[in-house]
Amino acid sequence: MFNTLTRMGASGAGGAYEIEKSVRLNNNTDDSRFEWTPSGAGNTKVFTFSCWVKRTLFGVNNQYLIRTDTTFTDRINFDASDRLVLMCRDNNLLYTTRRFRDASAWYHIVVNTNTDNGTAGDRHQIWINGVRETEFDANNNLNGLTIAMNAAGDHHIGGDGSDGFGGYMAEVHLIDGQQIDASNFGETDEDTGQWIPKEYAGSYGTNGFYLDFKDNSGTTSSTLGKDSSGNGNNFTPQNFSVSAGAGNDSFNDTPTKNWCTLNYIDGNDDIDVKNGGLQVYTTGGFDLIKSTFYLRTGKWYWEVTCDDCGAGFVGVSNYWDSVSNRGGDSNDACTIATSDGDKRINGSTSSYGAAVSDGDVMMFALDMDNGKFWAGKSGTWFNSGDPAAGSNAATTSLAGDEITPSVSLYDNEDYTFNFGANMDFAHTPPTGFKAINMENYPEPTIKNPTDYFNTVLYTGTGSSQTITGVGFAPNLTWIKKRNASENHELQDSVRGATKRLAVNTTDAESTVAGSISAFTSDGFTVVDAGTTNENTHTYAAWNWKESAAAGFDIVTYTGNGTSGRTISHGLGVKPDVMIVKKRSDAEDWILYCGDLLGTAGGWIKPNEADTSVSGHSSGFNGTDPTSSVFTVGDHSRTNENSATYVNYLWSMVSGFSKFGQYTGNQDAWGPFVWCGFKPRWIWIKHTNRDANWGMYDTKRDPTNPNSNILHSNLSNADNTSGSDFDILSTGFKVRNSSQSMNKDGDTIFFMAFAETPFNYANAH
Repeated sequence: MFNTLTRMGASGAGGAYEIEKSVRLNNNTDDSRFEWTPSGAGNTKVFTFSCWVKRTLFGVNNQYLIRTDTTFTDRINFDASDRLVLMCRDNNLLYTTRRFRDASAWYHIVVNTNTDNGTAGDRHQIWINGVRETEFDANNNLNGLTIAMNAAGDHHIGGDGSDGFGGYMAEVHLIDGQQIDASNFGETDEDTGQWIPKEYAGSYGTNGFYLDFKDNSGTTSSTLGKDSSGNGNNFTPQNFSVSAGAGNDSFNDTPTKNWCTLNYIDGNDDIDVKNGGLQVYTTGGFDLIKSTFYLRTGKWYWEVTCDDCGAGFVGVSNYWDSVSNRGGDSNDACTIATSDGDKRINGSTSSYGAAVSDGDVMMFALDMDNGKFWAGKSGTWFNSGDPAAGSNAATTSLAGDEITPSVSLYDNEDYTFNFGANMDFAHTPPTGFKAINMENYPEPTIKNPTDYFNTVLYTGTGSSQTITGVGFAPNLTWIKKRNASENHELQDSVRGATKRLAVNTTDAESTVAGSISAFTSDGFTVVDAGTTNENTHTYAAWNWKESAAAGFDIVTYTGNGTSGRTISHGLGVKPDVMIVKKRSDAEDWILYCGDLLGTAGGWIKPNEADTSVSGHSSGFNGTDPTSSVFTVGDHSRTNENSATYVNYLWSMVSGFSKFGQYTGNQDAWGPFVWCGFKPRWIWIKHTNRDANWGMYDTKRDPTNPNSNILHSNLSNADNTSGSDFDILSTGFKVRNSSQSMNKDGDTIFFMAFAETPFNYANAH
């Protein structure tokens, strides 16, 4: 047995404090849990519970993080709606409005109680990733009553013998007699803005404990269940294994070293995901699931055990592979049929390997630097392949896309993935190929996206005020009144403060001294305009910094009416999106998106709900931009003689910005869109039917489901009951069947900017 893959650097969570181990709980299969009964009572009014969790089981009730029982029950658990619940004395006290449906990263959860707290609203608190929750579907409190926590009754971590948590847990603390907040267990990384673990330095009280799961030499109360607080309050593990192999429940997957698993969110909802997101099963037909890591560069290795092969397909998929097919739907994906070893590329199968039998271990190697992929079984690569030498690959066409491990299952099939987090690989990985985890994942060029894009919310005063908190001197600021109808206002530092354009109209540029009067080093100053600063009204401002590193440039020019004219830009790479607006006269906005919509040089109009996607023959002279210039034709929207224009240009930057499209399915289980980051801001437009543009962000609506929508082509106020999305650590999930956002088979264009790159993102 081999696992020769070495630590390659700090691409995971920053900070000096490292969490070594987590434990996997399989309460959808084996009722795993930890049990302890104190010999006497501690403080039965005051406690703090802290843990880190990575969820892999969703939509199932009574997923207990901790449960305590005396004559009544206290518990902290996820419910069937994926809300977090606090119960004390058999009373459901707090139900979060937030849904916890992120399968790709770790949540930090702190729940505390003090029934004697003189402020009723502070008696019970929930903190997620360092931020206190304030929105609850149910919010009650107990006044002065004793509870079961810290009493001389059963204390269970992860389950109670019939119900319980499915996923990974790490760093489990119970503090007896203190109501303390999340800052005692975590902190914000100064470089990345990520919430990261830190060592707890306080006392635990009589019945407090700390389970770090580091001792995996056995499954006893003095090993895996050992209390490391110094209190000796050891727990007895039930239904765990630390033996070598797929059943090993001791993992290196932790909040400081996140590992790849299969992604419940990025798959067909008929698939049953088990055993920490590493085993999948279906009773349907060709249900596909992808992993939590998409790969653009590097060399990677993993294995899959075929527990029940049948007619399945295993390999790699891109974003476009349908979750209701065999995979390998395009030229940028490749899956292997376990029935005969044939490979499937671009929807067609051809001879490649050999049939796989139940119990066989398949090997996979992916070289994204050269676009190559290999598969094999039982120590032998198919077709005499040699990944280390780069020869005889199944395909050489994967470079330039983002590729992820995947499997498509047919009726009653079962596969177990090994990414290396809990066991050695059965076969020696090729030289230079790494395990798929965050330490090996390429670091983003922008560690903290808020250095280049940020959203601020503020309330108008009707008199001059300086808005701060942007974090940089903005070069482009887009403001929208939230609580009433008003035009969008867009200003930039190149045209100069007071020069206003309205994205939802065709209006020419106007000079309004009462709107943005100046840009500052940390924001901007607004005066008295209704679009930016009316007294008591609420506003959102989205801000971009002009920078080649962030893929953003602003160019102004005067038209000459000559087709084929080239104009320089400063991106240094080809722009993916350009937004052009005539300043001197009324005219439609033009958003050029190249071939992102399947139309060469396609463009759409941000100020309209119009469905049409036009070519670039007149507006951009049938010529795509280059790394140094863009070309304009003689159209009035881009190059009328003597007219003035502004062009906002963006190129995608990995981990910071993503532009593209998704295909609707008109189902509440909508498409998942991989971005490679947790989005801060998403802008979408249906391109097959008349539909309004939609804008979502995590400042106006910080929790899932995210439903606060503004329409960039309308002056309407914020709609707080719009179509639901889940914003996640790696992208976003459509959770509505709206025809405007998710019409079956239709194309929806999107632009997204990051809050946090996946490398540093907490689960959202």
